[in-house]
Amino acid sequence: MSNESKLETEKPDQLKQSALQARPSDMLIATDDSEFSSLLDTAKFSQMWKVATVLSRTSLIPKQYQTKPDDCFVATQMAVRLGVDPMMFMQNTYVVHGTPGMEAKLAIALINKNGPFIDPVQWEFEGSGDSRKCTAFGVLQNGSKCEAEVTMQMVIDEGWIKNSKWKTMPDLMFRYRSASFLGRLYCPEVLMGMQTLDEIVDVGSKPFTHVQQENDNKIKTESGSEEIPENIIEADVIPENDNQGDDESWRK
Repeated sequence: MSNESKLETEKPDQLKQSALQARPSDMLIATDDSEFSSLLDTAKFSQMWKVATVLSRTSLIPKQYQTKPDDCFVATQMAVRLGVDPMMFMQNTYVVHGTPGMEAKLAIALINKNGPFIDPVQWEFEGSGDSRKCTAFGVLQNGSKCEAEVTMQMVIDEGWIKNSKWKTMPDLMFRYRSASFLGRLYCPEVLMGMQTLDEIVDVGSKPFTHVQQENDNKIKTESGSEEIPENIIEADVIPENDNQGDDESWRK
């Protein structure tokens, strides 16, 4: 019986099993040298899948990736696109309602490595107490200075102050938040559209009612909760039923 006749008589389940058992010579081989080659090139895709499978079996990656080769594959592909080590990427990312996000320190590292600035991101502080403010800035090749400012009044008005880290280590939190603003304003392509946790909380499609880190390290929402890494400190508590909009007052 010819291959065509055999396929015509086989049932869907048999067709699926036949495909799984197909010899390499029977499979379509695709080659690609574009920036998406890890997905479109058969050999590269296969190799990345092997890497993702191995990573999913180790206990050295965050729990949200363990025993999940599919998630590890996507994370590995994203890491390759960003030009970072997959292990480092996984250690500094998390997924909330299907939306991947990164820790602020990874965002800063990417801005410093791939951003348009001639030097690493720098910060300037002014004032104290409620008048404290921080400006993250970078200098372009032409000498232009790019800035993003965060003030303590903004922290209070936006409800971020309910996160205890703003009281115990405010200057570090200022650096994280202002650098995230700087990156997404002046070089969003470096972050490839990925958000930091504060952005997911502030403008996410599903309303977040509370971020509780010290007790159970979970983001609680109206529909349930999701775990986040214990070492994330730039997360902010959002007042319940707070409707966050696209506030761009910080750019003024």
